[in-house]
Amino acid sequence: MSRTRALALIPSPRAERLRSSPRHAAPVRKLHAVRQRDLAVIPRVVPIYWDPHFVQAPADVAAFDEFLRTLFCSSWMSGLEEFGVAPAELLPSIVPTTPRRSRMSHAQLKDQLVGWIQSGAVSPKPKKADRSLIYLVLSPLGMELSLGAVSAPTQVSGYHDSARLEPRGDDNLRYAVVPLVSLEAEILDAHSRPVCHELAQAFIACARRS
Repeated sequence: MSRTRALALIPSPRAERLRSSPRHAAPVRKLHAVRQRDLAVIPRVVPIYWDPHFVQAPADVAAFDEFLRTLFCSSWMSGLEEFGVAPAELLPSIVPTTPRRSRMSHAQLKDQLVGWIQSGAVSPKPKKADRSLIYLVLSPLGMELSLGAVSAPTQVSGYHDSARLEPRGDDNLRYAVVPLVSLEAEILDAHSRPVCHELAQAFIACARRS
């Protein structure tokens, strides 16, 4: 069962201007120094672009994929080595056709992700003890996400969490969620900072559990 207390939230983009460069990713508090040979995890990221826009605009899917590919080869990525994180691998992206809702709770979004995985709509499926596979979900424009006392995207612009895909065993379902706030020309500019922040935190969380 997903644990709401594990959520990590960042302020809404309505409270500050977002930029596309990875250098604008929110700083991550240093946990501990790790030598190169001690890198604990190689993250594998599955982008999930959940909005009808991406069905009609494959160029934006390609643009987001290229942004992530570039990010994983940047100084932003190498800066995570001290936390035990090796350069991430970008897996094929997914564009679900599931109708969007006007509102979902954190638990409902997690259940939606589980449903996609179990049905084969989203792959690969994490193995029982998987600690490196991370799903990056861009949730639909206009859909409100209820996160306990706060909501996204009005009050927070992203979160990450982990849960058990199966009833028994350790958490092996790891995901980050960034609600879409714009589909205009600045689509990358509007989402790069929360994407960078949530992926960095999710990567470090994986390394600490490896």
